[in-house]
Amino acid sequence: MPRKRFAYIRKPKGFNPKFEAVSCYCVLEDGRILFLKRSDNDDSEPGKWGVPTGRKKEYEKSDVETLIREIREETHMNFEKYRSYFSYSSEFFMRYDKFDFICRTYVMNLTDEMGLKITLSPEHSRFDWLRLLEAPFALDLVSGLKEILLKLETRSLIRKIIRKKLIKS
Repeated sequence: MPRKRFAYIRKPKGFNPKFEAVSCYCVLEDGRILFLKRSDNDDSEPGKWGVPTGRKKEYEKSDVETLIREIREETHMNFEKYRSYFSYSSEFFMRYDKFDFICRTYVMNLTDEMGLKITLSPEHSRFDWLRLLEAPFALDLVSGLKEILLKLETRSLIRKIIRKKLIKS
């Protein structure tokens, strides 16, 4: 019986990563995030929605280099000159049916100056811009992403509450 797929904040017992991946939350100024729908003939979770994500290649020196390549491959948007706009968000330990992997997430705040014209690659069939808490309930997401988005939102809310309490003190 295959094991379920999960995203963990802490490294689970027996975790043995086969590779590293990176994901990027491309965020518009109004707070909406880019989601991509995998094509129906995709070999990994066809028809499911996700954010730009990819495996880190051996020759890539940084996560940002991987993200620039993946976003260019998946959307044809080139963010090479906007390397400094990527900010690290968190790391998750992903446990899938047949393998484990580490996924580091980044946020990129997009601006109009970047020329945000999306042309999807054949591996994707659609795209949409949704708020963080809309996506887990509106889209059929790739394994683990719903949990990740809800954990990120929870962290964000906790930070906001702490900041407000510190400001009022």
